[in-house]
Formats: sequence, structure tokens, C-alpha cells
Amino acid sequence: MKLYESLYIFLRYKQDITFLMELIIDFGYRERKQNEWNLKDQAHYVALYNTIIMNICSYLDEYDDKFTTNPEPQFKSRILEVKKIAKPAYKQIRRWKHLNDYRNNMIAHNFRIDGKEFSFNLLGQYNAPRTYRDLALIRKHLVMIHTIIEAEFEDVMQNINPFIKSFPVKEQEISYEAIEEELNSLISEINQLCIDNGKVYQLRSDIFMKL
Repeated sequence: MKLYESLYIFLRYKQDITFLMELIIDFGYRERKQNEWNLKDQAHYVALYNTIIMNICSYLDEYDDKFTTNPEPQFKSRILEVKKIAKPAYKQIRRWKHLNDYRNNMIAHNFRIDGKEFSFNLLGQYNAPRTYRDLALIRKHLVMIHTIIEAEFEDVMQNINPFIKSFPVKEQEISYEAIEEELNSLISEINQLCIDNGKVYQLRSDIFMKL
């Protein structure tokens, strides 16, 4: 059922956002001072932050579109009632006017605006969450919406897991039996191209052999 699809999407993103926020706390990023960050920490925090923003936008994409247009007719009135009740929280989220622009330009599409302008030119101009407190606040508003959805559709929520498990799973076609031989062959090919093109650098095989 189409409603089940939306309910699963909401449940999954809400759950992931919650756990990602907890990881920010678990690793102490919430209180860390500017001079206490190394490059590994920065990469980890940015990955958590970006994924949270992505998930929030994806949740809202489903809420704004498919949740209303796709589900079966018998659920239409209930969905409209949910949106009416949740509207105050939704309006608080949409105060971040550039949320989707930030997702598109700074996270999803290789730092380019419409594939052209370097998006860092506008980095400080986006009206989008920047700090942990920003993320915590927008998450609270999202959870308000989600709590209303779960309360309204409590009678069907137990059907979500069986619905998801009903999809067939195809076996993976990738084999790792000959991976060492394949990597060695690839490295040799690249190194020969380096020689052919007069380059003094080459790939070290020991760096690439451990998965």
C-alpha cells in the first residue's frame, strides 16, 4: 500500500536522525572547542551533520508530496487532518528558508549550483541550520510532526515491517575470491600508464591491498 511506503520513509528517517544526533553527543562534538578538532573529527562531524540535513529534507520531500498525493483514498481525510494539526511545527521548520537549497548545493550536488557556480560563494548566505543547537531544534519540530503521524496511524503502523519484509532480495553478484589478483592487475596497469606518460609517481601496491 502507498500509505505504508510513506509511513516507512517517515519512520526510517526519524530513527536515523535520532541516532545520528546521539552520535554527535556520544563523540563530544556538541561541546568541543574550535582548537580541539583534528581532520578526522571534522570529517566525521561533517558526515553526521550532512546526513542529518539530507534526511530532514528527504522526510519533508515525502511529507510535502507523496504522503498527500499517493496514498489510497480512504486515508486522504486523515492525512489532511494530520497536516492541519502539525502545521505549527511544520511552519517552524520552514523558517529555514534555504534548507533544500543548502542540501542541493552544499551536500548533494558536488558543491555546484545547478552544475555551474561554486556553491561556497554563497556558504555564509544560506538560511539553514549551522550549529548543533540548530539541528537539535529542527529535529524537535520534525519529531512533533512524526509523533502526530504515528498517533494518527497507530492502527496500521504494525503492518509496516511485514510490508517491507515482503520485498524479494536479490543475491549479490560481486565475488571477492580473486580480489587480490584483480587489484594487483589494476595497479600494474595504472603504473605502466604512469611510465608511458613520463610520470615519476606510481601507486604503491601495499597501500591498496588491504580491504
